Amino acid sequence: MNIFEKIAEVRIREAMQNGEFENLPGKGRPIDLKDYFNLPGHLRAAYGLLRNANVLPSEIQLMKEIEQLQNRLDGEKDTRQRKTIFRQIQIRQIELSIVMEKLRKTGKRGGK
Repeated sequence: MNIFEKIAEVRIREAMQNGEFENLPGKGRPIDLKDYFNLPGHLRAAYGLLRNANVLPSEIQLMKEIEQLQNRLDGEKDTRQRKTIFRQIQIRQIELSIVMEKLRKTGKRGGK
């Protein structure tokens, strides 16, 4: 065992003793890997690299932007500002539709 493995082992034990693994999201539920294994191997590797680099696929990024804009819209009182935000949501939804259609046509992302 090298020094890094020893350090990792010590930190994992400390975290377990401190209860840091107790209330994790999804605890006790099986992990659904169906979509992951439906992807071709080269895409799994690419998406894994992107995920590890904290880079989201364009469709996920657009979904997050739409959700953030919707939250802004829900809290906005000014009529003009609401119209501006609503237009931004519509633009992002069109962009998302285009991206999803391209994915369907190319068969990427497991045909989704």
